[in-house]
Amino acid sequence: RRGACFVCAGGFAWRGNTFRLQRFRAMVAGCHGAVQARRRAKLRAGQGRATELETLFKTADADGSGRISRGELAAYLTQRYGQTPDDTEIGFIMKVADTNPPEGRLGMQEFAVAISSWECYREEFASGARLAVLFDDCDVHKTGSLDQDQLRTLLGRYSNTAVSDDDAAAVLKQADAIGDGSGGGHRNEVPLGL
Repeated sequence: RRGACFVCAGGFAWRGNTFRLQRFRAMVAGCHGAVQARRRAKLRAGQGRATELETLFKTADADGSGRISRGELAAYLTQRYGQTPDDTEIGFIMKVADTNPPEGRLGMQEFAVAISSWECYREEFASGARLAVLFDDCDVHKTGSLDQDQLRTLLGRYSNTAVSDDDAAAVLKQADAIGDGSGGGHRNEVPLGL
């Protein structure tokens, strides 16, 4: 029975390691080549993102210090998105993104977090977005912050379920990114608690 032919993975091979057909070799080589090509493509995509981030960072770093200040971040966000963030929004972004010394100055990775935070915030509170509408409805005094009762109402409407005072308090505590004593009820903190 040595040398009997059988079908293997779409090609023909001979039993007993006597002979392998060219088609089988080509198939294996093709699969290996495809895996290598995917790895190279992922590497190039990662390098492309890093290059793009570096370009954006250099654009935002107006003074060339290698760190982004609060003012540079505000100017960059205004220039790139056409919307000027207010002081509370910039404070929020800096608090979320600024995790490494020196305080108040963002490195490249922190800058990436800041941009991502701003984009998420803008999506959640874009004109007509569900969370923005609910927030505005619940912010009866138009202060830009919700107290625990107002947040409980927002959460109930958002989830279509009853929300306890304990649940609302837990969301407020989790959302207090700024640490400004508002307890997490500020407009840009609420999404962090959800």
